[in-house]
Amino acid sequence: MISGITSYGNLYNRFLDSTKNYCDFTLFGIKNLYYYHNQGVVEETFRYKKYEFGNIVGDSINLLGFPNDALERIDNMYTSLNSKIESENSVLQTLLPQQTNKEDRLYIKKLLTDRLKSSWLEIRQNVTLFQIDLRDNQLSLSKVSDRINLVSNYYDGFISGTAASIVVPLVLDSTGTTNGVTGLTQSVGLLNDKIDTYITTLKTNINLRYDTVLENYEEYFFFFHKLLNYNVLLKLDPFVNQKNAKQLLEFKTDKLFVELLDSTNVNIGYKHTNNWSYVKSEYERNIFSILKPMFNYDVNKFSEYNLYDNTLNTTLDEIKGELPTEQLFSINFTESPTNVSLVSQFFKNTIVGSNNDSYNNKVIENITIS
Repeated sequence: MISGITSYGNLYNRFLDSTKNYCDFTLFGIKNLYYYHNQGVVEETFRYKKYEFGNIVGDSINLLGFPNDALERIDNMYTSLNSKIESENSVLQTLLPQQTNKEDRLYIKKLLTDRLKSSWLEIRQNVTLFQIDLRDNQLSLSKVSDRINLVSNYYDGFISGTAASIVVPLVLDSTGTTNGVTGLTQSVGLLNDKIDTYITTLKTNINLRYDTVLENYEEYFFFFHKLLNYNVLLKLDPFVNQKNAKQLLEFKTDKLFVELLDSTNVNIGYKHTNNWSYVKSEYERNIFSILKPMFNYDVNKFSEYNLYDNTLNTTLDEIKGELPTEQLFSINFTESPTNVSLVSQFFKNTIVGSNNDSYNNKVIENITIS
């Protein structure tokens, strides 16, 4: 029989590291989508979610649900807006003054078609990368949480690579060593409270609103981040924080805005005609009229992500400031004569592939546990 003392201080520290990485990435990844695209991309990414809840040592905590079918919805929005551009019914086309001639309308059409495709691909790529990193951080957190959940029930196990890859289950002493499992679960529980507060607050920042608040939400979704310049600040409502607006503009570009008005450096095979000079100013004013509500919507989100004294950032700082434990959380263990039921069933059905119960009762010898 295997017996001895094992310690769980390192297990807690791995849980702490995974928690820090998970929480830090969720805000960092969302802020990047918000900065370089817009709040609508954030909201659409999380319109539908799965894996939103977790259970760690009996605590039901909030998780940032994994995006479900986000890319499919983005593709559908792209198809919808592209169809409108082709039929010259997109908002940026209906804003053209009545006296705009056919050739200038064709230039706008071809420009929007081209820039829509590049924006769609860019958003799609960034959302995909975000989902990959979110998945990796969630898996890292869930793996160590699963081990802690096993230990919290006074079981543990080691995988043997030499004996049919089965689990050696260990029973932990619930009455012997002090500050063992109880100390581990209490420390994890305190951290769970902060995770739950943090993720709950983060979720309130991404409630779906953009497509009901903004009339021109498709143009906002794909074009907003390339229609901005500092002149927009002059068009803002007085209550909008000018400091936040300027900081947000650092992540935007007015490239599409410039290209719509001036075709000099645009390489799409079409140019504005001489007649454009008579309608250009009116078109510029019309563009500003739709940018104002879009910009106000995004600026009003800025402080929720960036203020250091709000609940979101304060809780994240507390989590990141947690120090690794110096406690050992040591406890006595003894090899169990029977396997842990769920682990046993998994290995019997998946690894061993046999219904022979003798697999569950193998005696494991000469195993060194470190």
